[in-house]
Amino acid sequence: MRKKMIWKKIAAMAMTAIMAVSLTACGSDAGSSTGSDSGDKTLDVIAWSSLFTDAQCQAIKKATGITLNVTPFNTLEELYTKLNSGGVDYDMCVTGDYMAATLIKAGLVQKLDKTALKESYDDLDDAFKNPSYDKNLDYCMPEGGGTVGILVNRDKIKNEIKSWNDLFDSSLKGQIVMLDDQRIILGLGNVLNGKEFNSTNEADIQAAKATMEKIIPNVKLFQSFDQYDSMANGEANIMVGWSYEAYKNVSENKGNWEYIYPEEGMHCYVDNYCICKTTDNVDLCNKLINYICGADFNKVVWKENPGTRIASKKFAATLDLDELGKKIVYPPTEQYNKGLYLTVLDDSAMGLYDTAWTEFKQKASIQ
Repeated sequence: MRKKMIWKKIAAMAMTAIMAVSLTACGSDAGSSTGSDSGDKTLDVIAWSSLFTDAQCQAIKKATGITLNVTPFNTLEELYTKLNSGGVDYDMCVTGDYMAATLIKAGLVQKLDKTALKESYDDLDDAFKNPSYDKNLDYCMPEGGGTVGILVNRDKIKNEIKSWNDLFDSSLKGQIVMLDDQRIILGLGNVLNGKEFNSTNEADIQAAKATMEKIIPNVKLFQSFDQYDSMANGEANIMVGWSYEAYKNVSENKGNWEYIYPEEGMHCYVDNYCICKTTDNVDLCNKLINYICGADFNKVVWKENPGTRIASKKFAATLDLDELGKKIVYPPTEQYNKGLYLTVLDDSAMGLYDTAWTEFKQKASIQ
């Protein structure tokens, strides 16, 4: 569901007006009242702007009687700011993996009742059962996730590709649509240099920039969203991007596609449901989580936004994916175990990445 891990605040100005009225009743009938006056059960939820669409909220209301007041966010840093400000007593939030650890440490989310949520825990995909940010899943209920891998048009590209290093081959000039994300791309540079994916050492980050600059001649364009369009129209023949974008491409466009798990590992992300410390509606939150983690609700989600690895095993059993679709959406658990996960960085370290990325993009613009 991400987009989603994009560090640049794309269209932030456009979102300003939306945020001014961002607390939106979701799941109520047009013209009807919400809240206690109408007898509705209402929860205040803060979530990715792509989540809890009208269709999803209507499904929630029909199945549970719960109306959601949804506040959208576009970056995990924005989520943290809103929760930490104390301006709204949120009942639940959706958070990405690396921010979950920060919310737990800050005391902004509370422990989950595993007895009340047994239905959801029992249905949980094995790939999400032992996350580094919450080892025992005491605070987080995984919603789903994905990866950043390599999609190749094999009608055009014959090179053997097993490693991120293989994308630097000079024969691939102008063939790649590359994810426009500073932490992930510079993080790959760190890994290729034998350093930690999330290194905060200035020399490491500058060296990562220098390494990734070598791939610039092979990059046709940097793109964070709708990368599948560039593959479908032949503008690029290799995609380094979100797995859900890769799935959208292969499911909508016939071709000789290959999806590759690089041997050094892929960036992985996981989104989670958490119950906020400020809520007085724990029982209602548990009811909501059990429903939105289940197969019925996720059929609605998949219909609108296919390609995310939903954390429900029962939902996965309803899918009829071909071999390529399974490889893209459901990598083996070992890929998640060796995945490259982002961690929270302080302002000083983020400044180092900002500087290196600005320099990197400046060089890319003149190639």
